[in-house]
Amino acid sequence: MSAKVKRLDKNLFINSEACTGCRFCQVICSVVKEGKGDPDKARIHIETYPYEGLMIPRVCINCKNAPCVKACPTGALEIDAKTGMVVLYEDRCDNCAECIPACPFNALTLTLESGLLKCDLCGGDPACVKVCITEAIQFLGSGKGTQKIAKVPTSHKRI
Repeated sequence: MSAKVKRLDKNLFINSEACTGCRFCQVICSVVKEGKGDPDKARIHIETYPYEGLMIPRVCINCKNAPCVKACPTGALEIDAKTGMVVLYEDRCDNCAECIPACPFNALTLTLESGLLKCDLCGGDPACVKVCITEAIQFLGSGKGTQKIAKVPTSHKRI
């Protein structure tokens, strides 16, 4: 299971308009979670849309009615009744990837080496927030923030 969080009185808020695409968040996440700077193994990633000039941080924002949980056939993803957080139980996950297209925020990643990757808020002290100098990623109390995630035309592809 992922790092423990007492209760979800704070959550990540994304402002994609402020993101510069520096990827510091990916590097620090992979260092904290994997022990090395490998952005491909981060629990957050930046989608880049060069034609629109958009860089969008993608990370789990712990949806109340999480579609990823509903899509998971093994029960590896659950909403913790005490914290309200979407929790990944790695021992139940068979890496079927049914949850990935179900997530409206494109926040889940599957790797050959590490399996399914999902943000656990670093146990309530997210490292990505600390290195985001533009405050595109913030960890705020309930009702304090607004998700500002840019909409991308479906005809455009990310890089």
